This record gives sequence, structure tokens and C-alpha cells, in this order.
Amino acid sequence: MEFGANQADALSVTDASTDFLVFVSTTGQEKITLGVDIVPDADGTLDIGSTTTRLAGVHADLHEGDKHVGTYEANSSNTVAITANSVVAMVSGDNDGVAMADAASHAFFLGFANAAISGAASGVIVREGKVTVRKVSAETWSYGDKVFVASSSDGNSAGELTKTAPATASEYKIPVGYAISGAGASASGVIQIVREPVDQNPA
Repeated sequence: MEFGANQADALSVTDASTDFLVFVSTTGQEKITLGVDIVPDADGTLDIGSTTTRLAGVHADLHEGDKHVGTYEANSSNTVAITANSVVAMVSGDNDGVAMADAASHAFFLGFANAAISGAASGVIVREGKVTVRKVSAETWSYGDKVFVASSSDGNSAGELTKTAPATASEYKIPVGYAISGAGASASGVIQIVREPVDQNPA
């Protein structure tokens, strides 16, 4: 079926409150817009594009839900309760369990919990991209500040980030990325995750 100039508009699917599917045929602005979620009718059965006909680019936040780029599924009876936006590390001896990271006891970080995770439950850990995080509330972050996993030995809470690298003996300096925002006495900020080598303070 073919339509002449501007006739594709007739295919748009709308109602009084929602533009479900809209064909925009204005010259130079051709596109299809959606006003609802795209959900397959069965799990794990459909693709976008193919191995030979690919999309040129995808502009999206790919960390809401499971099985997405840059995420890890924490699912273990050893997972302790995680506060939303906390930096987390793996539980020792359990490949799937996570705990809120603490530079006093963890040598690396796994990622960030984008939502709260109950004890002994599963949840999604974001490992790449731009994320909202918990920060030491007394700190003010500027754009580009390097941030680290905070340490309970310095009076901070597990799961928080700080722009001041831990300095207590035997603590780990675990860089996690760079600040995008976090001004003022706020308990949250936004960072770009960047993985760099970890250093340990002398005992």
C-alpha cells in the first residue's frame, strides 16, 4: 500500500488523550512517534533490526529492568537490603549476592542499585552510563569532580560516594567516575561511571 504526499498521516492511531502511533510526513521531518510503551507479545522472541540490517544508533537509557545493556542481575539469599542509588559490591564467596560498598572493607565496586533491593531479593545493578547516586550530603560536587566509594571508617555510610579519596590506613581508594551534578548539601548526585585502577592505602 502506498500513499501520496502527506497521506501517511491517515495511518496515525490516536484517541482523545493519547497519540498511540503517529506518522509525521512533513518533508525533512519524516518520522514515526509513539505515545505508549513497546512491549512484545512473548518474552525473548523479537528483535529490533537484524545482523545484516542494523540501526545506525540508539539514544536511550538502557538500565530500567533486567536483561539490558550495562546491567547485572543480583539474585541471591546473601543479598542484604540495598538503599536505592547505592554503590554496591559483591558479597564475598557469592557470585550473585551484593552489599552496599564500603571502602573500609571492599576492594572494588560492581555498580549501582537504581532502585531499593530488599534483603534476600533480586534487583538490577547498573554498571555503565550516567546514574543517580548517593553522596556524602555535606559535600558539594562540581562538574568533573572525581568521586570514590566512601568509607565507614571516615564516618560515612556504606553505599555513599565522596569526592575525597579515603585516606585511612588499609582503606581502598576506589574511583567510580566523575560528577555531573551534586551541588549543595544534598544526599544525591549524578555521575558518569568510569572504571579506573583501585589503590590501597598502606597499613
